[in-house]
Amino acid sequence: MNDVSDICFECDSIHDLHDHHVVPKSLGGNKTVKLCPNCHGKIHDRNFLTHKSLQRQGIIKAIQNGVKFGRPKALSDKAESDFTGDIIFNGLTTKELCKKYKISPASVRRKKKLIREFY
Repeated sequence: MNDVSDICFECDSIHDLHDHHVVPKSLGGNKTVKLCPNCHGKIHDRNFLTHKSLQRQGIIKAIQNGVKFGRPKALSDKAESDFTGDIIFNGLTTKELCKKYKISPASVRRKKKLIREFY
């Protein structure tokens, strides 16, 4: 006989079980029950259509708690102004800028292009 944690909570299936949060994780839930894909799909409108809205709620909550999304800045604000000065006034090459600021040539070219458009 299988342990209760090894069977679907709804239909007693033992295949490919998913952990389903009884209360959505984005709303503070932490308890789960095991469900087979069929039963899990029934809860989530067969195509798991409600996941996107739950995910959005989780992202909003994370942002409110101070979580930062996306890549970190390649240069601090101070380094950014020094970088601009090195391009405009000192005429440093891409290779020299890469070495000095420890950033990739692609980042240097992208920043140079923005500076040329602005000045």
